[in-house]
Amino acid sequence: MGLLLRMQGKTKFGTLLVLGILVCIESVMGADRFGQLSEKLQPLVRQGCVMVADEEDALFRYPQGCNPMLIPASVVKLATASMAFAELGEGYRFRTEFFLSPTGSLVIRGQGDPFLVSEEWQRIADHFSERSDFPRVLESLIFDESLFGDLSKLPGPGRSMNPYDAPYGALVSNFNTIHVRKHSNSIVESAEEQTPLTPSAEKWSRKLKPGKHRIRIPQGSNNSLRYTGELLLAFLEKEGVKVRSKELLVGKVKSEDRLLYVHHNHRSLREVVGGMMTYSNNFIANQLLLFTGMKAHGPPAVPEKGLRVLQRHLEEKLGIPEEQFHFEEGSGLSRGNRMTPEAVWKILIHYQPYRSTLPEQNGVALKTGTLNRIYTLAGYFPGAENRFFVILLNQRANQRDAVLKLLLDHHRNKGF
Repeated sequence: MGLLLRMQGKTKFGTLLVLGILVCIESVMGADRFGQLSEKLQPLVRQGCVMVADEEDALFRYPQGCNPMLIPASVVKLATASMAFAELGEGYRFRTEFFLSPTGSLVIRGQGDPFLVSEEWQRIADHFSERSDFPRVLESLIFDESLFGDLSKLPGPGRSMNPYDAPYGALVSNFNTIHVRKHSNSIVESAEEQTPLTPSAEKWSRKLKPGKHRIRIPQGSNNSLRYTGELLLAFLEKEGVKVRSKELLVGKVKSEDRLLYVHHNHRSLREVVGGMMTYSNNFIANQLLLFTGMKAHGPPAVPEKGLRVLQRHLEEKLGIPEEQFHFEEGSGLSRGNRMTPEAVWKILIHYQPYRSTLPEQNGVALKTGTLNRIYTLAGYFPGAENRFFVILLNQRANQRDAVLKLLLDHHRNKGF
């Protein structure tokens, strides 16, 4: 019996020794395989992590074994869009409701449509102009934003006039921006054929220099809602509908108001997300976060509800541990957002059916992210084999394109 036990012990030891040797050989071969790539990445990646993976395993990391919590910037939009597709469906179309009050006022209740642009307002005006039961003269326009709550805690928008600082809301037109052309003689006109120049847009453009400008609507004094009201008024009057009172009225739909029309945006969610990704539109991203939270937990739409749905989506549907991400909003504007490369990788796996919504760079479908000293990329290598890459750099120098080129060259020449 003692001899047998000694023989079994030797056998187990021998097996473990062989396995250890194989692991070492595999490690050396792997190190040799990626040695040159790591050397080239060393001067480019000072603070951050680079990762390449397939659907099952991480195939390459630099630095070796890295998986830190980093600021992802607009790569966060992949998480927000993934959640929206899962919760709403890619064919979902955002709605805006129209009621007629007993006194002859048109009441408009917004649900946060992120793509309520001039073309949609024209379609709405066309619809009413073709209806025989719609009054040719309205008493007033009343705007109901009650489905959205306090958004002051949503990080991101600053007070600049840049479009990426546009605020959010239940009834927002043209992404809360205006596009104008100012001539040298100080005359201002709309820079978009489909968009009339409203009185407020002309006023906000007075201090601009000559040239074309796209600026955000100034904060305060219901400016966003005022602009929406002026747009709708212009389109209705163009179709022969008069409105007696030009005063901006804010109210709520009442039980005696009659539902006239529910407008469905002609763009599907997939198209909305495609626009968001192409222009990295922060406004659309957080409108999606707010609306999805409201749909899941009821009105009013507030950031906490959207973030709750986003966390549940990542943990329960994508299997990402909660310690691998932290979000304060859904666009990537906040420097308080954090993600690990592995979290981004898991999102990319889920996002594969929607990869056509991403812009392409040299044939590579990807999402970029940029803040001060934050440069990120995540996406899909071309080819029959599914290969995902994540580049999260939180450093002074923007080397993400150089890093991507090295990864892409290695993928094409040697493979991962």
